[in-house]
Amino acid sequence: MRDPQAGDRGHSLASSGFARWAVAIDPARRDGRIVAESAEPDRSAQPVSLPERLDPGLVEALRRSGVESLYTHQLRAFEAAEHSNLVITSGTKWQVLTVATAALQSRYNAQWTLVMAATAVAIVPLLVLFVFFQRHIVRSIVVTGLK
Repeated sequence: MRDPQAGDRGHSLASSGFARWAVAIDPARRDGRIVAESAEPDRSAQPVSLPERLDPGLVEALRRSGVESLYTHQLRAFEAAEHSNLVITSGTKWQVLTVATAALQSRYNAQWTLVMAATAVAIVPLLVLFVFFQRHIVRSIVVTGLK
């Protein structure tokens, strides 16, 4: 099976490891959820030294764990995070609520009842906090003269 987007590169999906995912990916190909595909050739990891501007506590923790360098893609992510509102998470165990809700939306093919239920559950802690502190919130608005 040839990758339709590979063009002259000639990479096959089978040789790039995609064949084992066919059972999960093929339905999305058929119903149009996958709109483009590509395969990139394997590359060896390129280590780079830890950036000098990295927090000293983090550098110490990394070195205690045996990490003496980063890989180039990790350095690019660090540099992007320095200059933007980038949020980096490790896998799906911990996610920002908005990201988790968007993942639910895509995972369940926009089954809005599930997405809205998750959103309602995410709002409950904020509502509880508001109920407990509403007197203080209203008083601070009055005192500051918010118009």
